[in-house]
Amino acid sequence: MQAKLLRCRRIFFIWLFSVPLFVISSVHAQILTLAQLPYQNPQALDSLLALDESRFASTITNNWPLVDKTLARYIPAGVSIDQPSFFFSSNGTLCTRAHQALACRVYLDFLAFLMRSKRPAPAIPAPIPILMRPAQLPWRDTAILNALLAQDGTQLQSALTDHWPWMHQVITRFLPDHIDLHPISKVFGSVRDTCKRAHTEVACREHLLEIDTLVNANRRQPRTLFMTLEQLPYRDPAPLDNLLRLNETQLRTQLANNWPKIDGLLNQYIAWNVAIVGATDFARSRLDCQAWMPGDYFLCRLYFRNLSTLMRDKNAARSTSQASPFEQRSR
Repeated sequence: MQAKLLRCRRIFFIWLFSVPLFVISSVHAQILTLAQLPYQNPQALDSLLALDESRFASTITNNWPLVDKTLARYIPAGVSIDQPSFFFSSNGTLCTRAHQALACRVYLDFLAFLMRSKRPAPAIPAPIPILMRPAQLPWRDTAILNALLAQDGTQLQSALTDHWPWMHQVITRFLPDHIDLHPISKVFGSVRDTCKRAHTEVACREHLLEIDTLVNANRRQPRTLFMTLEQLPYRDPAPLDNLLRLNETQLRTQLANNWPKIDGLLNQYIAWNVAIVGATDFARSRLDCQAWMPGDYFLCRLYFRNLSTLMRDKNAARSTSQASPFEQRSR
């Protein structure tokens, strides 16, 4: 009887002390949606994401406490995410438990975007369309593209379906929507449009791979200068006019036999590393002649005329601005 009484007392005390612990853990545990996470400055995430692939992987492997402490600023201990997407939950697990660098790259990048989205975006004027060569697409570190390409089909489709604003922002870091490339294959344009419109894993994976290839190929290309037609310097159009005075046979001969020289002449008016901002018809005529079908008679004749007209207009505007007020009124 005494033994039974002692066993009952033990059970009572275990229950008595377990209740407060359960209540305390219930009070401190939080279940939040991603939208409910409080804003934190993403600078700490940006500092880690700025590391190249090798240094980032080394940090994940050799300095996990730093990464763990950083993540705790944004998702504190005791907070659980309510109904996370497969992309978020799988990469979060692979990062925080398995310490996989590629999973951590996309996980941290998404968290940085999430934090920024919690602050009002500044008003930005609509960007001006730009048509430029693929080789003019500026190089930047493609670590995030490589990490996304390492995602399996289900993970990437989840990212596209559940987190398209972030995926779109990643893509436009490398190829903004207001920039078109020329010359480029029709397949590239079709895949780009399908990815933006349908958000399918197949199209977007192909698009990410194409962007990754283009950007990495430009690592040693000259820095692209973006200029409007108004910003281009004036140059005497007489050499262009001389070419335009030739009859078809003569001009075809010049284009066939002296194209390197003519191409060099054209680059004296607009340097080859310059991308035209706006004026996409003018930019297309330039790239048609010098990049798509170099030395083509019809395309180059059109560009000679456009370029000569531009230079004459610049000269007329310059003459007007230099005229005295009396001369301007008398015209």
